[in-house]
Amino acid sequence: MNRLESINKKLSSQLNNISDDSILKRIYQHTLDFANKEGDLSSDTSIEDIILSLKNDRDLSKDQKDYIEPLEEKHDQIYFDLEDEGKEDEATQEFVKARAFAAV
Repeated sequence: MNRLESINKKLSSQLNNISDDSILKRIYQHTLDFANKEGDLSSDTSIEDIILSLKNDRDLSKDQKDYIEPLEEKHDQIYFDLEDEGKEDEATQEFVKARAFAAV
């Protein structure tokens, strides 16, 4: 089961049945744009470069992949810490950022 399927089985099924690469590429591009905007990822120039690489259909290097993973984990931990402290608004911002890194 993928993440989307756990949230919306119908949409996940529809996306899995798309065979037109141009449609899949547009969905992917919009996902990257949304993650970048909502997670405010553009403040990090390395992430900006990674997103640009992905949007231009270039594979990520191991270093780029290794750069993203700890950021997701870091923002997840900040989210949990803030949630434990009862700082819901700040926690939500960190949750969005962590999910945006996961999407990239």
